[in-house]
Amino acid sequence: MLPIGSIFPFADIKGDVFYKVMTDEGFIDADGSSLSKETYPRLYDVLGTFYGGTTTSFKIPDFRGKTLRGITTI
Repeated sequence: MLPIGSIFPFADIKGDVFYKVMTDEGFIDADGSSLSKETYPRLYDVLGTFYGGTTTSFKIPDFRGKTLRGITTI
């Protein structure tokens, strides 16, 4: 099982890359959407209101048009 809140890149047939966030139900687009805390409680536990939110909702990251880069330490 993949960790809730993990972010994964996907490529379409044209080679465009887009990102998705792992939830209990599967992947959702990392497009800055506002989600219900009641509907996605485990994802809220991971993200909180780091990307914004209200008393009843939270936002997922918006990676549209972005390139993610990882850093490895040895």
